[in-house]
Amino acid sequence: MTCTSSFLFSLRVSVGLQLAKRSVKILTLFAIFGFVLLAPKSISADPITLAPSSASLNTTAGGTVIFTGQITNQTGVPLSALDLFLNFSGFDPAVVTIEQLLGDPDFLLPNNTFSQVVNLYSVTVAANAPPGTYTFDVFIQDVNDNFSNSVTVSVVVSPNAVPEPTTLLLLITGLVGTRIAHSKLRRRS
Repeated sequence: MTCTSSFLFSLRVSVGLQLAKRSVKILTLFAIFGFVLLAPKSISADPITLAPSSASLNTTAGGTVIFTGQITNQTGVPLSALDLFLNFSGFDPAVVTIEQLLGDPDFLLPNNTFSQVVNLYSVTVAANAPPGTYTFDVFIQDVNDNFSNSVTVSVVVSPNAVPEPTTLLLLITGLVGTRIAHSKLRRRS
């Protein structure tokens, strides 16, 4: 009987250990799911969102373009346009001059709303800028140090229009013809 009772005892211990292992696994799973469900959620949305109407505008050397767009306020407080500052990076100041237009005129942007389409900034390209695409990044910062998403925009500089030789020939012929006609009219009078 001792053989049978020691066998039963070891069987009970083995079954008990297996049940304990399963319980630990189940408790571990509950702990992991509980942590995932109860962990604080991070906010993925930017408190301020910048949405330009166009990411690229065209001009010629010496020209100026105005970028427009909308701004969304999710900062928790109302903002004035004068509370917002545009930050620019990644451009060559010898070729591109950027001026903030946002805030002129001023407007109120309540929390959880978006603005009408407004003038954001102007970009003036140097008169000697070679044709090409000039890109830069822009984002908004408010007086409470909230930041918007960063947006990459570009200005495409086209070559200046040069009159074709036939156009120039036609212009010269017209001027010479006008001069001859004017001379003939003088002689008659």
